[in-house]
Order: sequence, then C-alpha cells, then structure tokens
Amino acid sequence: MKSLLWSTPFLASILAAAGPASFQVLPGGLPLVVVENHERPYLELRLEVHWSPEEEPPGKDGLSTVLGRMLESGGAGPFGPRALRRALESRGMELRFEGSPGTFAWILRGPSTAQEMVFEFLAHVALRPRLDGSLLEAHRTGLARELLSMGLEGQAQDRFLGGLLLGYPTAQPTEGGLSRISLEDLEQFRRQVLHPRRARLAVFGDLSPAQARQLGQLHLGVWGPGDAPGASPPAERRPRSRRPVGAFTVVTSAGAPDLTLSLPLPHSLPPDAGEILRPLLERRCRAIPEARLRDLPDGRPCLEFRARVAPGGNAMESARRLAALADGLARELPAPSEASELFRLAGAARAALALHPSAYLARLAREDWEPLRTYSSGELGEALRTWLAPDSRRWLLTGAPLPPAKCGLEELGPIQWVKPGD
Repeated sequence: MKSLLWSTPFLASILAAAGPASFQVLPGGLPLVVVENHERPYLELRLEVHWSPEEEPPGKDGLSTVLGRMLESGGAGPFGPRALRRALESRGMELRFEGSPGTFAWILRGPSTAQEMVFEFLAHVALRPRLDGSLLEAHRTGLARELLSMGLEGQAQDRFLGGLLLGYPTAQPTEGGLSRISLEDLEQFRRQVLHPRRARLAVFGDLSPAQARQLGQLHLGVWGPGDAPGASPPAERRPRSRRPVGAFTVVTSAGAPDLTLSLPLPHSLPPDAGEILRPLLERRCRAIPEARLRDLPDGRPCLEFRARVAPGGNAMESARRLAALADGLARELPAPSEASELFRLAGAARAALALHPSAYLARLAREDWEPLRTYSSGELGEALRTWLAPDSRRWLLTGAPLPPAKCGLEELGPIQWVKPGD
C-alpha cells in the first residue's frame, strides 16, 4: 500500500489539480496555509518552526543539535519510539523530521480518510515529545563520535553553512558543552523556541481550509504563548541575529588549500527576485567552470565560486580572481528583452515545484508565496547588483596551514577568522 500511495505518478496526478493556497491564522497565533485538492484521499502536513541558535545558553554548545535528534528519534505522547513507528505504519502514515541551524520541521503524510488522526499524531510528535535520560546519553555519545570522525574541516564546513543561513558562523557542539546538557536544559529550550508565532503549518490534500482550521485548532490550539516561564518570543517567525554581518573566513589546518566564495540571496531581496534571476545565473554559470548555483537548506539560491590555491601560492590571488568573476556577472545586466523570458522561466519552475509535494509545502511553510511580480530589466539589474555586492560575499578557506595573518586575505575587508572549536 505504501509504495502505491506515495508513488510519483500518484503524487503527480493529485498535484496537477491542486488549487490556490489559502492563508489564515489560528486563534493561538499559528499561521496556517492550505492547498486544497480532492482528486485522491491524500494528506500531507508540514509544521516548521524557526529560531536562533544564539538562544542556546552559553557553555552548552550543541543543545539544539541534541534536541533535534531527540525530537527525530524519540517517542511522543503515549508512544515510545518503537510504538510510535508501529502506530504510524499500521495507519498508513509516514513521518519525517528535518533539522538545520535555526529550523525544526515535522512532515507527516497520511490518508485523508483519517485526517483527524493525522493532525492528532502531528500534535503528539511536535508538542508532546518524550525526552528521556537514556536517549540523551545515546545522542551525547553519538555526537561526540561524529565530531571526531568529521575532523576539523567537516566542522568548519558546518559552521560556514550556519553563517550562510543565519548571517554568522554557528557554534559547533563541543565535548565539554555536550557533557553539561541536562534534560531540564532540553525541555526548557524546547518550550522556549517551539512557539506558534515562530511557526507555520502548511497542509496539502483532500480537505477544505475550514476543515484544516477546525482540526488545527482542535489539536494544536492548546499551543500558545506562555509555554516557558519568562519566555518572550519575538513576533517574527525568523529571529535575526544582532551580530554584525561581514565576510567570514573559516580556516582549517589540514588538506589542500581551497577557497570558496559564496553569495546567498540576501534576505533583503524578495524571494521572487531570486526566482526570476535564477535562470539568468544558471545560463551564465555554464560558461564559468568555477561557478555553480545551489540551494541552501532554507530554500534560498546561493551562487558559489571555487578555486584551488596553488601550493606555495598566495590565497589572495585566488580570491581576487573569484571576486572578479562575481563582479563580471554583476555587470552583465539583463537586457529588456530578457525580462519577460526570465519571468516565464520562473513561472515554469514554480509549476515544476508543485510536482514535488514536500518541496512545495516547505516553500509554503517558509514564506508567503505571492504571485510572481513583473520586474523591469532595470529592477532586475539592481536586484542582481545587490545579490552579488561585496558585502553579500562569504569566504571559506579550507586546508590553510598558515596563520590567518599570513594567508594574504587582509585586503578582502572586514573578516572574522573562525577556527573550529573556538
């Protein structure tokens, strides 16, 4: 049954008849977006919560990582871990958890004939997780082993990714920080960050917006402010760092020297500007071997340039070459005749995304998916310059055995040197 229910032809057939998204807010403050479709008895829910790693208590680096793993592998409500898996499978449901710096997400699929049970299980796993000491010790030990196996370069890559997502390098779990984490710490942090004003519930399938609202209020309505003593969550769903944003260079001490220039779509630009510019950059990157366009875990496109630093060479020479490539792309502004074509390609990409329900719901859970705006070529050119501007650039240097002061990168401007374990 499972292979038939979640097969690609099945999903494509029901998504082809998907209606427009309906937005509303539950009385407790939880935003709800519903895409109604009655072609098949299918239902998928995605509950996504956004928070800031800066909220972790000092001296307990890795607290959010441990919590994410416990939310993924632990039990919920009246069910232990194994009992929860059996209960879901016996009802034809499938549960997945996703965690990245600043985000927790629960994805639950099931038959719409059991829609109330689908909402009930989502409430169990998201609001009533079972955190126990044995599970904490297992994840504490497992993370310590992973840190050893990752090595310095792997840890540096993780920190750099956190910088792309949040605007600053995230703290890595440390053996000392892991040893100081208690169940009380995990529970307090969970109650602090899992708040409806930081979340959004996206629903796709065989139910109406009114039914989704009723079931959401029934099972998630108890989730409201005041869950944690003294907690005062911000009104915005995506807490932003107050740390100054600059060019971050992460230096490791092993491997061949490699330099990466990353330019994530700035949060200051509307997402649809990135959608429209994406096919333009994809086309131009084909002629640049050092360039590629990829998606970050939060869905934003990120333009990257990579270069190998020659043995004994100055890393600044490679940095200048990559910066020149970015400058060149920023000067190649779209022609007036290209604007309408880019708009058409972005619309086609949206239609293609609708054929992938999980990606579709992830997009709806992250932001208001407004209709594509019609940009002039001048507006697109200004957005492109903003995207590729020097203050949007993030630098990652791996395998640099020299001290930071001798790497020759001081000309790049404001640099925060970060070593794994700092």
